[in-house]
Amino acid sequence: MRLTYRTLMVLSVIAAEPGASNRHVEEAAGIHDQGQISKLLGRLAKLGLIHNSGAGQPKGECNAWTLTGRGQEVQRALGADR
Repeated sequence: MRLTYRTLMVLSVIAAEPGASNRHVEEAAGIHDQGQISKLLGRLAKLGLIHNSGAGQPKGECNAWTLTGRGQEVQRALGADR
């Protein structure tokens, strides 16, 4: 996966605010498309960089994203601090 500016912003938002919902990450990262943020979060989760600790769609509740250990390492290595 390419690490784009948007990817770094999303990792930074989640690092600064663990438990952030899709909508919060979208707004804080400056992404204005729900489809884009959902796909990006899904790709980051598949790469093992973030984890959804919320109940999510099956229960009709918000997602709650946190960085995994690997995600923290990537975020630190890239200097993606906000």
